Amino acid sequence: MKAATAKKVVQMGWKSVKGYDCFLQCIFSGVTNICMLPSIIRSYQSGYTFEATIGIFTMITSSIYHFTQTLECTFLGVDEGKWHQMDNVFALCNFCFVVAEIAPVRTRVGRELWHSVCVGVIVIAQIMKPWDVRYTIGPLLAAALFSLCHFIYLARKDKRPKFDTWQSVMALLSLCGAIFFFIRGLDDHNDWLRLNHGMWHVFVSLFAYCVCGLSRSADGPVHARDYLEVPPHCAYACSFKKVFPVCAENGGSNGGKKEQ
Repeated sequence: MKAATAKKVVQMGWKSVKGYDCFLQCIFSGVTNICMLPSIIRSYQSGYTFEATIGIFTMITSSIYHFTQTLECTFLGVDEGKWHQMDNVFALCNFCFVVAEIAPVRTRVGRELWHSVCVGVIVIAQIMKPWDVRYTIGPLLAAALFSLCHFIYLARKDKRPKFDTWQSVMALLSLCGAIFFFIRGLDDHNDWLRLNHGMWHVFVSLFAYCVCGLSRSADGPVHARDYLEVPPHCAYACSFKKVFPVCAENGGSNGGKKEQ
């Protein structure tokens, strides 16, 4: 087991650190994941509970992965390679969900279907070949293509989503910064203390935070209950007000309009 782990570390270009540098690297590579917390809170406050939950798992698995990698240890009997694989699954799910917000699906069934497909495809891809970049980039490109096609469809139907200008600019700038530092951090061996990778955590967290506040309406930021419709064919639709009284009072099942 130790020999296999050492071989994997060499293949990934990992450079071990000792002493005070080890402490600093734990901060830059692991603790910087705490930057995801504002976007997680914002997602939850906007009614996107599932996205917020996936964000929490991403933050946890990424932190543990970087700690076990830097300290060259295991956690709960699992080495850094497996934690890296878990981190990839949750991080890719997050990206697919974030990309989808550029042209959000406005029905409850549609969002559940999108989430299910994303999670299923990503898990299969990461189990098949976790270290093959094609199996990492593939799901992201597919999600981006879907969002682009959906955006064009909404535009043709005159239902193009409205975006907050300031949040859009900040999201674009932070995305550029995230891509820049992610590419620089790919060379693990020359990324001193994983500074570039730590900055990737900061900028990608800022990007996710801005995207969470991207959609706007005439009354301000969009909340999930403002548009997530419960389809009439669902068995629980008739008891929606009993199960979700707060959402129902705010128009969760009748398109944002209160019942007379």
